[in-house]
Amino acid sequence: MFHPERMVRAVVTCLKEDERAVTSTLQALKSVEIIDYREGDAGFDMGRPDPSAEDRSKKVIMLRTLIKELGLEDAEASPVPRAELVKDMTARMETMYGEISAALDAKEGTVAELKSLDQRVRDLAPFEALGLELGSYRGFRSLRVAVGTVEGDVSADVTKVSPDSYLYSTRARDGKLYLFAFVPLEDADAAMKVLVQAGYQEIPVPPGDGNPAALSRECASRSDRLERELDETERTVSTLKAKYKGIILASEELLTVEIERLEAPLRFAASRNAFIADLWVPGKYYDRVRGSVERASRGRAVCMLVEKEVEEEEPVVMSNPRVLSPFEAMVRLFSTPRYHEIDPTVIMSIFFPVFFGLMVSDVGFGVVLVIIGVLFIKGRTLGLESMASKPALRLIGNILLYGGTIGCILGAIVFGEMFGLPFKAEGEGGLAWNLPLLAPSLHIEKFRNIGDLLVLSLIFAGIHLGLGFVLGVVNNMRHNKMHALAKFGWLLILIGLVSLILVIASDLGNRVSSSVVAAVLFPMKTMTVPFGSISIPVASLALAIIGMPIIIVGEGWVAFIEVFTLVSNVFSYARIAAIGVAEAGVHFGFNQMLVPPMISAYNDMNAGSVVLLFLLALALFVAQLLVFVLGTFSAGIQSLRLHFFEFFTKFYEGGGREFAPFGRRLKYVKEV
Repeated sequence: MFHPERMVRAVVTCLKEDERAVTSTLQALKSVEIIDYREGDAGFDMGRPDPSAEDRSKKVIMLRTLIKELGLEDAEASPVPRAELVKDMTARMETMYGEISAALDAKEGTVAELKSLDQRVRDLAPFEALGLELGSYRGFRSLRVAVGTVEGDVSADVTKVSPDSYLYSTRARDGKLYLFAFVPLEDADAAMKVLVQAGYQEIPVPPGDGNPAALSRECASRSDRLERELDETERTVSTLKAKYKGIILASEELLTVEIERLEAPLRFAASRNAFIADLWVPGKYYDRVRGSVERASRGRAVCMLVEKEVEEEEPVVMSNPRVLSPFEAMVRLFSTPRYHEIDPTVIMSIFFPVFFGLMVSDVGFGVVLVIIGVLFIKGRTLGLESMASKPALRLIGNILLYGGTIGCILGAIVFGEMFGLPFKAEGEGGLAWNLPLLAPSLHIEKFRNIGDLLVLSLIFAGIHLGLGFVLGVVNNMRHNKMHALAKFGWLLILIGLVSLILVIASDLGNRVSSSVVAAVLFPMKTMTVPFGSISIPVASLALAIIGMPIIIVGEGWVAFIEVFTLVSNVFSYARIAAIGVAEAGVHFGFNQMLVPPMISAYNDMNAGSVVLLFLLALALFVAQLLVFVLGTFSAGIQSLRLHFFEFFTKFYEGGGREFAPFGRRLKYVKEV
C-alpha cells in the first residue's frame, strides 16, 4: 500500500505460428506491459502487423468521428454483447454512418444557411431606411455612389464642394449614423475627402436587386422555415444518437482492442520462425502469465524472468484501496511516485480531509458539502458539465464527501457551529442556535480562542512535516545515506522548533498547548532557561543544535540557509486557522447583518414585511452561498498546497512512469 507493486522483467519466446494465440492471451490478461523492441539484435527484426489492422483502423476513425460529432466522449451506455457487435458489423456500420452523417450534414447545412440569412438581414438593415432598391446603387456612369457610416451630419460640407450631390443620412437600430451619397464624378474626389475627414467608413451594397425591406422580410420568413426544419433535424439526430449510442461506443472500443492486438507484432522482436516479447509484469501476476502463455501455445512457448537493464526503470502500479482513488489522483496531479519511493496516497487521504475540515468546520455547511459530493458521485453534474467532465466531478465529489464529513464532525464536537452561527452565544443577547455543546471540554470558540486554533494548526504542522522527514529518511536509506542523514537532522530541528513554540505558548496560558505539553512534552519542562515571563526548554535548543551540523554534513552549508525555509513551512500551516476564522467571520457577519431584520419582519407579518422578509432571505442566501463557494475553493486549494509545497518536498521526488497494460477492461462490450 505504501510502496508501488513489485514489478518483474519477463521474456516470452514462442513460434511464429503461435503468435496470434499468445498475443490474444497476453491482451486478455491485462496484466503485462510490452517493452518495445529496439532493433539491433542479430537475426531479429521488428514484427509485422496483421493486414486486417488497416481496415479496422478506418472503421475506428469513422466511429470516433461520430463520437465527436454526437458528443459521446463521456457518455454512459449499457454494455452490448460481443456476439451482437461482430455480427454484420461492416454492413451495420455503413448503414449507421450513412444515416447519422446525412442528419448531421442536413443540420450543418441548415445552420450555415441560417447564419447566412442572419448576416444578410444585418447587411440590408441600413438600406431599409432609404427605401431604394438595391439596383439603384449600381450601374451609374456619371455618379459616384457612397454608402457608409459617418460620425456626424456632413450634408452641408459635401454640398459646398459638390452642389449637385444628393445626400441622405439616417440613424439605424444599431445606433450608427448611415450616409447615402450620390455625387457627380467630377466632384467625387473633393466630396470623398470631406467624408473621410468626417470618419466615413464604407459599407458594401448587398448583392441582388429589389426592395431591401421586402428582401429582409423574405429572409425572416425563410429563417422561420429553416428554424422549424432545424428543430426537426435535431430531433432526428437525437433519435439516432439514442438508437446507436451503445453500438457506436461498443464498436469503437472493441475495434480499438483488436487493433492493439493486431499491431502488437510491431513491438516484438521477430525472426522467420519465432518472436520474442519483452514484458513488465506485476510480481503477483507472473505465475498466472506464465501458465496462460504455456497453455495458449500448448507448451511450446517459454516465459522466464530476466534481469532488467541498468538504464531501465520499472513502471509503477500504485497499490491502494479503491476508496482512496480520489487521493491517488491528487498524488498523480503532482507526479507519479518512482518505483522505489513511498506512495503518499494513504497519508494524504488522512491529512487532506482533516485540513479541509478544519477550514470548513461547520455542521451545516459540512452537510451541504456531503450532499453535493454524493450528487457528483452519483453522476449529477448540477449544471457544471461545461466546466468539468463527469469523471472529474466524481473525483471532486469524493473529496467533498470526505472533507465535508470531517468538517461536519469538527463543527459539531470541537467548534459548535452551524451555518455560521454558534451553538451557544458568546455574549448576552448574541445570535445563536441555543443548542447544547457536545464536548464542552474540547470546545474552541473561533473568535475568542483564535490562539487555540492557531496552536492546533502548528501542532498539525509538526506532525505533518515530521512524518514527511521520516519518509524522507526511509526513501533515501537505500540509495543515498547522506541525504537520509540530512532528513534525520531536519527532523530533529523540526521537533526542537515545534516543541519550543508549544512550551512558550503554554507559559502564555494557551489551553491547547498546555494540554499537549502536559500529556506529551512534559519532559521538556524538567530543564528550562528563564527568559522574561517564559521558559525556554533546553531539550528543544539541544535538538536544534544537534540537527544543525547533521544537515550541513548531509547537504552542505547551503542547508543552513534552508532552516529559515523550514520555519516558514511550519508557520505556513497557520493558514488553516486563518481561513477557518475568516470564513466563519464573514458567515457570522452576514447573519448579524440580515437575520435580526428578518426576525422583525417575521414578527410584524403584514404585506410589506412579507416582501421585506423575502428580499432579506434572498440576500442572506446569496451572500452565504458566495462565501460558501469561495471558502470551499480556498479550503481545497490550501489543503492541496500544504501537501504539494510543504509536505511532499520533504521526501517525495516523483517522476515515475505509470504501468501501461497491454489490453484494457471493456466498459461498453459485454463478454458472453
